[in-house]
Order: sequence, then C-alpha cells, then structure tokens
Amino acid sequence: MALALPVLMAVVAGLALGGRVGNLARLELRAPWLFFSAIGLQVIAFPVGFMPWRTGTTAASALWLASFVLLILAAVLNRRIAGVPLVAGWPSAALARRSNCSLSDFVATRD
Repeated sequence: MALALPVLMAVVAGLALGGRVGNLARLELRAPWLFFSAIGLQVIAFPVGFMPWRTGTTAASALWLASFVLLILAAVLNRRIAGVPLVAGWPSAALARRSNCSLSDFVATRD
C-alpha cells in the first residue's frame, strides 16, 4: 500500500507530460526480479493484519535494509531509463537515515 501513492503520482505525472500508460509495457527492465524480490522482502518484513505471521523488529529491520539494497542495485542496472536515477535517490536516502536512527522512526509499531 505504501507504494500505491508514488505509483499513482508517477502515472498522473507521465500522463500530464504527454506520456501513455501503454508505453510502460514496452519498458525493457534489466533484472526485474530485483524489484519483485525487494517488494517481497518488505511484505515479509511488514505483513498486513490478515497475513498469518509476524516479524520481529530485528528481522524486519534487516529485511527492510536488504530490500533497499536490492532496489538500489536494480536502479543502477536500469539507470538509462528516464527517471530511474531520480527514484534511486529515495532508497539511498532511506539507508542514510537508517544509519542515524531506529526502525521505529519509520514504521508504526504494532501491539
């Protein structure tokens, strides 16, 4: 769900700049499995209420950091696609912030 707003904003911005949603189908991503793996790690780290597992804080933190490393690697491999270098700054900044504070600064805690 956290990715829904940025994706929606990106689609709206692309349409406003004269792009077409159908052009997304023609993108040739290098190592797309890195993107999917990163999302999978975040789902494991932070399951929503109906999922049958809970992840401890230490494990969630490690999985979260690993997902950002995968996203940065995917961005480096796809840096020639317009906008990817800009998006790559977000996980890089998150990793830098993570080195200065705890995971609870970014994630709402559950009881």
